[in-house]
Amino acid sequence: MKKRFILQTVFLVLILLFGARISMAATPPVVLEDNKASHALGLHLDMLEDPAGTLSLEDVRSGSLAGQWTPSKTTLPNLGFPDAVQWIRFRLENPLSASREMILEFAHPIVDHISLYVVRDNRTIQVKEGGDLVDFSVRDIAYRNMLFPLDLPPKSTTLCYMRFDTESSLNIPLENLRRAMRFLLTS
Repeated sequence: MKKRFILQTVFLVLILLFGARISMAATPPVVLEDNKASHALGLHLDMLEDPAGTLSLEDVRSGSLAGQWTPSKTTLPNLGFPDAVQWIRFRLENPLSASREMILEFAHPIVDHISLYVVRDNRTIQVKEGGDLVDFSVRDIAYRNMLFPLDLPPKSTTLCYMRFDTESSLNIPLENLRRAMRFLLTS
């Protein structure tokens, strides 16, 4: 009986310690392909509700919330009019031997505030802000939808977190674009 209790306790501790890795592994990464112009991200997202709106990036990255992330089951997640802040996360994998520039497009321009956190090698390397309550002049690209340019090093995996705080409806039409990059950056 005591031996069974010890085994159950060890198993529970292992689940808690490695829960974040296990839950993240359940959602497939977006693997960039050289010949593909864009990738819809809906089925590559994990989602987390933040009812108090107080979670930080460090909080959502910690293993303590691993069991609360849920994988998206649709190509276009529709959360209606959420009463809470929403977080999503996804992985972008560049298996190629060359860097890839891409644009992350969020095609629902009526969301009040969006924060994008780009994490690589366990460090936050970029933080971008957007939304219809954020001054248009802070956008990297002046366009009706939120566009976030990203540079993906060769043979790398980049983890992205997005925080949505809005009083409007929240659809998540998220896509990464490759071929439109040159046109959008020069226009």
